[in-house]
This record gives sequence, structure tokens and C-alpha cells, in this order.
Amino acid sequence: MNHRSIKILISLTIIAVVVGGGLYWTWPHEPAEPGRSRVLPAGPTLAISPPAAEAAPTITWNPTSVTDSVATGQTKTLRVSFTSSQPASNVSVDIVPALLPFVRVSPTTLPSVAQGQTIHVTLTLSASKNSPVGTVQGVIQVRVGPVLAKPLPVNITICRCVTAKGVSLDYPSNWQLNSQLLDLNGPIALNTFSNAYGEGGIIPNGGAEIDITTIPLPTQPLSGFIAKELVDAVIESTTAVTVIGETATQVTYIDTYTPGLSYKNVAIYFPHGTLLYKLYLSYRAGDPAEPQFLAEFQQVVNSLQLTQ
Repeated sequence: MNHRSIKILISLTIIAVVVGGGLYWTWPHEPAEPGRSRVLPAGPTLAISPPAAEAAPTITWNPTSVTDSVATGQTKTLRVSFTSSQPASNVSVDIVPALLPFVRVSPTTLPSVAQGQTIHVTLTLSASKNSPVGTVQGVIQVRVGPVLAKPLPVNITICRCVTAKGVSLDYPSNWQLNSQLLDLNGPIALNTFSNAYGEGGIIPNGGAEIDITTIPLPTQPLSGFIAKELVDAVIESTTAVTVIGETATQVTYIDTYTPGLSYKNVAIYFPHGTLLYKLYLSYRAGDPAEPQFLAEFQQVVNSLQLTQ
């Protein structure tokens, strides 16, 4: 083999290595004719195989999908995790565009992941106060370099809703959740005036609030408990109502604080298991929006579901 042939073979070898293909020699196969010996060709020929596809590692998510909800104006966090079937480097965790307005992930990049190592990922769900309600769907993707591994399906419902105090409920679009009070382990507090209370926590004219909380079920009869709790109020009516298919007690009453400040209130006392659920609607007595407040309070009550 002369020097020119050697240079050509070396050049082809370099090209094969660069493109990532396989390099091998082949000898043409010529079947021998009957009665004659098979003659080999003068030399081998050079063949280059196509580049081998890069295989993605097997990613196992825990849980295998995410389905959750977030209220408008609220933020919540979830934790998921994944493991890889083989070592990986230059790993990124990406969100598809449909989820970007509502979901953030951390971490977003990982320099390396060991085989079988559990990687925890924090999902932050949020929705602005003006976000339209509805469900968004998408996936969280894991990329190992340029290779896409198994994604995590994500379904997020944007709602005017809240889950706390053993209940979940929806509320009308003109009501807002006082998340700060809830974060301090206070009641579920909704209002129509963006938490803009007057001095001393007074409900402004034209506004209304709804408070929902739970306490251990009193040992005394419910009627006695209600009478004691509302001892300073003027009770206008007491009726039996149905909440989630069970009997509850609804009381309408007036609280007077000064000659110019009185609240009209509707309270529902709903015993269930070892808990007493209490739902209150309050607004200024004589407010012309009273029919609307009552209708929206009933809407909240009708959406109520127990979570414990």
C-alpha cells in the first residue's frame, strides 16, 4: 500500500470519528463456482456506518403526574422528584410555554445526576388576580444535553377557590381571599373590598365579608352553644338548613357597636364528626346590596366540600 493510499485511509478514519459513525473493513463475498476455489479480492474496502443515536436515560417521576389547583392571586408550592437509570450530565428541567405563566421550577439545571440519585424539584404554582379561571395542561421536561427524557404531565386548575380548615370552596369573582390572615392560621376570610378595612377593622360601606372556621364540636347542645356565642346580638331568625346533605342551623342577627355602626350577619353552624364548622356573612345593616351579598354567600355555601 503506497503512501497516498495510507493518507486517504487516515483521512477517512478522522472523518468517521468526527461524525460519530463506525468505521470498519469489508471484504466482498464471492461464492465459489463448483469445482473451483473461491478467490479473495485484492484487498478490503472501507465502509462507514451511520452515527449511533444517543439514547435518553430512563427518568422515573414521583409522583407520575401532577394535578392541582391554585386560586387567583395566590401562590403555593409542591415537591416532586425524579431518578435516572444511568449517570447523566448537563441536565436541565424545563417548562413548556403553556405552563410558564403559572408554574416555576427549582432547580432548573443540574451539572450531574448519579445513577439512582433522587433529585427533588420544587414547583411554585401562582396565578395573578386577573388570571382567567380554567385548566392548563403541559409537561415538565428533563433534558440530558440535547436528549429529551420522559416528561412529567402537569394539569393546573386556575380557580377562585380555597382549600383550608377542612373544607374546599369556590367564591365569586368580585370577592377576594385574605391570604395573609389564612397564613397566620386565621379563618378563611373573603371580602369584596380587597382587604381595605376601615380603622379598627371596620367593614366599609358597600362591602361584605365571609369568615369560615372550625372548632372542636362542643359537648353542650348546639342551641345552647349558639345562644352563648350570640348573647349580645339581636337574633332575627333561626332556621334549619342543609349543607352538603346534612342538617345545619342558620341564624340571622344584628350586632350594634355604636349608634351609627351596626352589622347584619348570617351564621351557619354545621356539626360534622368531631368538628363544628362555622360560616359567617357580615355587612353593614341596611346596605342596599344585601340581596346580592345573600345570594353570593349561598353560592359559597353550595360549593362547600369537606376535605377531612
